[in-house]
Amino acid sequence: MGWTGYYTTESAEEVVRKELTGDSYRPIANRGAKYWVLENTKTGERVAVVALVQRRNGELFTKIVDETMGPYDYGFPLALLAMLTPTEYEYANAWRERVRQHHADKKSKPKLKAGDTVVFATPISFTDGHSHDRLTYIGGFRFRTTGGRTVRLSKSWRTTYDWKIETLETV
Repeated sequence: MGWTGYYTTESAEEVVRKELTGDSYRPIANRGAKYWVLENTKTGERVAVVALVQRRNGELFTKIVDETMGPYDYGFPLALLAMLTPTEYEYANAWRERVRQHHADKKSKPKLKAGDTVVFATPISFTDGHSHDRLTYIGGFRFRTTGGRTVRLSKSWRTTYDWKIETLETV
């Protein structure tokens, strides 16, 4: 359940592919180095794997988390999810449902463009001690405060926070 470290010049995807390939399972589809579908070579069962990858000081670290462990990552692509076979594992089924819900939530959020004012249901506290419930969207996960400072939210901010775009009707 820990991390495995490698000194390598290979890409993260190549290292993870080697790590996942064995006598019982083989990778049949992936999205980058992170999201994988493995097939049991004996039964044909297909399962999801999330490969956590970090590179530090020339060393590549990997941690393989299969769906039965209930990974705390719900960005698994729906196209890959559709390739999986049914499972009896409670954690896997719960995780698959959370992935579907994550994508449904993400799709239901309004589309943003640079300059939009985003209003959060509860103020967001930043490490400098300031809190804001209204930020101007710059792009990605970057915003500008009413005071003109640039701040960043987590990359998953769209699904982490309850928010809406301020329009003339909401002012």
